[in-house]
Amino acid sequence: MTETEYLARIEGAINEIESIDYNNNWSYEQVIHSILKIPKLPIILFDEPKGNSLFRSRINNGITPYYSVSDISLPNEEFVKSFARANKPKQALFYGSENRPTSYIEFAMHLAKTTPFNEEVSLTIGKWEIQRNLTFALVFNPTMARDNVYNNTHGEFFDDFISKTPEELRKGTIKFFEFIAEKYAKQVEQNDIKTYIITCAYSNIIFAHVQCDGIMYPSIPRVGNAFNVVIKKNSIEEGVLVLKNARIDKFIARKQSNGKHEFLNNGSKNEKKIENNKIEWNNEWETIR
Repeated sequence: MTETEYLARIEGAINEIESIDYNNNWSYEQVIHSILKIPKLPIILFDEPKGNSLFRSRINNGITPYYSVSDISLPNEEFVKSFARANKPKQALFYGSENRPTSYIEFAMHLAKTTPFNEEVSLTIGKWEIQRNLTFALVFNPTMARDNVYNNTHGEFFDDFISKTPEELRKGTIKFFEFIAEKYAKQVEQNDIKTYIITCAYSNIIFAHVQCDGIMYPSIPRVGNAFNVVIKKNSIEEGVLVLKNARIDKFIARKQSNGKHEFLNNGSKNEKKIENNKIEWNNEWETIR
């Protein structure tokens, strides 16, 4: 296959995906069909080392703690109602972040839409230690400037990948990575089902056909200065992550001068003990000043 032919196949698949009517009930399957038309679908695999940590947050019901480790790990499938960045309805996946601020900020826009001013909300965050090297399919946009942590960290890795790609496939490969990375980097509004169907379809193709644990992609609110991951259910059930620490943070929603929400951390509580899938919490809240 020539460079021109491969690029045309990539562009044809992208045009098909963009032209789908996402109001129909089979648009997800149409995206999968279009992506699978691409010969030699480019996928970069990247290992996150054993011993590193990932962070995952969950919104509490009021300030009531979660007492089970499983409550802050994989969600119950029956509560997964809609498409998201990598999951379809009824599909449980583990979403995590590189660090605590990134994990919290991923919730900020949702909380701003659902929390009235002057009301309190609390989040539980877990720090999970990686028990073996985790292999992720890497989402990377090669056309973006390498002016943030994510692009700097993974840019050389992409360069090595593309240098080993047959020359006639390189332009098409770059075109596809640009397309899919832009979808992962898009801030999704409530009525934007199209973006999530595309990223979810790509994610599940990887989950089904590639020997990996999940997908790594840049954090949108952190403007690429941290990463998020999504890990498959079977990897989580295998025990690739162990909860090492847990913490509850309370926030009060305040109105800024521009009318937008600001969440002020006004209390926290750390775990006392984690044992046998149970979390025991300290009795007292620590006041944040």
